[in-house]
Amino acid sequence: MTSGFPTVCFIVARAPDGAIGRAGAMPWHIPEDLAFFRDKTVAKPVIFGRKTFDAILAQTGRPLRNRHIIVVSRTTPDYGPDVTVYESFPAALAQARHWAIQHGADEVMIGGGAEIYRAAMADATKAYITDVPVTVPDADAFFPDLGPEWQEISRHDAGPCVFRELQRKI
Repeated sequence: MTSGFPTVCFIVARAPDGAIGRAGAMPWHIPEDLAFFRDKTVAKPVIFGRKTFDAILAQTGRPLRNRHIIVVSRTTPDYGPDVTVYESFPAALAQARHWAIQHGADEVMIGGGAEIYRAAMADATKAYITDVPVTVPDADAFFPDLGPEWQEISRHDAGPCVFRELQRKI
């Protein structure tokens, strides 16, 4: 960590129209994107909304390994000892920052869904975006537009995806 305070980062895979979900799940399964997500989030705190985390559990059967998982939920479900639940995004972000500082992580990852991305908009200064070549006609969740204050700082193609890193202009 260079500044002593972790960077808040979006990490998202999205269709060309910004779609990220359908009926509570990610509407694609692209191994290159899953590997990218794993590589960027290992050993870091990751904040999810309850619906997004429930979809992950339905797919994997367990919390993601080697990450500090934080879930934002008004219903405070008990996911077991490997997952921390907070009723508000500000409380979740404070815990994620604290954990990152204590464990030497330089980033706090915002893993979605749409409500959590919107809640993090004022705090995030970096975004890891996977552009997936998928059309989702009945999508019901979308990544918010970042606007002109964000600039692309790197890009690479891998398989069917384009992986981009953006940074908020200071």
